Amino acid sequence: MQKRSYNKSIFITVPILRLLLPLIAGILIQFHLNITLLPFFILVALGISGFVVYQVFSTSKKFQFSWLSGVAITVFFIGLGGTLSFIKNIEHNQHWIGKYYQNDVLVKVTLQEDIIEKEKSFKALSKAEAVLINNEWQPVQGNILLYFKKDSTQPKLQYGSQIVITKGITPIINAGNPGGFNYARYCTFQNISYQAFLADNAYLTLPTTSTNTFNSFLNSSRIKILSILQQYITQPNTLGIAQALLIGYRDNLDRDLVQSYSNTGVVHIIAISGLHLGMIYGLLLFLINPFSKYKMVKFLKPILILLVLWGFSFIAGAAPSILRSAVMFTFIIVGENIGRKSNMYNSLAASAFLLLLINPFNLWDVGFQLSYTAV
Repeated sequence: MQKRSYNKSIFITVPILRLLLPLIAGILIQFHLNITLLPFFILVALGISGFVVYQVFSTSKKFQFSWLSGVAITVFFIGLGGTLSFIKNIEHNQHWIGKYYQNDVLVKVTLQEDIIEKEKSFKALSKAEAVLINNEWQPVQGNILLYFKKDSTQPKLQYGSQIVITKGITPIINAGNPGGFNYARYCTFQNISYQAFLADNAYLTLPTTSTNTFNSFLNSSRIKILSILQQYITQPNTLGIAQALLIGYRDNLDRDLVQSYSNTGVVHIIAISGLHLGMIYGLLLFLINPFSKYKMVKFLKPILILLVLWGFSFIAGAAPSILRSAVMFTFIIVGENIGRKSNMYNSLAASAFLLLLINPFNLWDVGFQLSYTAV
C-alpha cells in the first residue's frame, strides 16, 4: 500500500515567518498611510488580550478555537510593526531639530566621525545637541551632514569635537527627478534631515568634546587599520580597493574605478558582505579546532568567535548585509553549543526579524533587500 506523503506548511518549517510577515505589514501600513500611534496601540492590546484569553481556555476549547492564537499573534505584530515605524521616525520625535530650528539660529553639534576629505570639501556626520532659542539652549535630536569649505588647511576637528554653527543649516531635499532615488527619504531613515556648508567664519569650535567609549574604540580601530594599509600599500587605487574590501571604507575609492566596476556588473565585490564573515569564521575554526580538546578552549571558543565576528561587523560599518550574516552566524554558533541544529531559512527569517525590530527602516535599504534576496 502506497504511503501518502504530506507536505509540511512553510509556517511549520519556518515558524518565524508567522512573526516576520505581520511585522513587515505593520511597518509598511504605518509608513505609507502615515497612521498615528493610537490604532497600533489598540492592535497590540487586542493581540495580547486575545492570546491571554486563548491560554485560559480548557484543552477542548483550545482545540476548537485554535485559530484564535494565530490571529492574536498576527494582530500583535502588525501593531508592533506600526508602532516601531512611527517611533523610529525622527520626525515624530518631540525633540526633533526640525520642530525648533529657525533661520540663523545657533546650533550646537558633536562630530560623529573624523573629518573625511572629499574632492571639493571636507565632510563629517554630526549629531545635533541643542539650538539657541531666546538665549537658552534647547536640547534637540537629529543628525546633520557637515561640509567644510576646502582651503589650504583641513579643519582641526575629529570624532567627538563640538562646534556651534552660526551661519544656518538647510533641509536635505531631492533632486526632483520623477522616479529617481529618494535621497531625502534615505537620509531621514538615518535620522539626517539637514546639511550645512561651512566656511571658516560659519562655525565656532568649542573646547569641549563628547565621545562614546564603544564608538571611540571602533573609530580608533578603524584608523589603526587604515594607517597600516597606507603604510604598506602606496598605489592609491590599490589602497582604496584594499580598504573597501577589508573594512568597508570606501571614501578613498577612485570614482572612475567604481564606475568601471558598476559598468561591468561586479561592484558588489568591493562591498562588505556575509562572504567576509564566512571567511573569518572559517579561519577562526581552523585556528581554534586543534585546541578544542581542552575544556577551557571549548568554553571560550563560541565567545571568541562571536566577539571577533561582531567586532568586525561594527568596524566595517554595520551595514544591513553584514549584520544579517552576523546574526545568522550567531544563531548557528549558539545552536551548535546548546546541541540544537538550526533551520537555515528559519535563521534567515529570524535575522531579518531582529534587524527590523532594531531599525524598521532597514526594509527600504537596498543592501538589506538584496542580501536576503540573494541568500
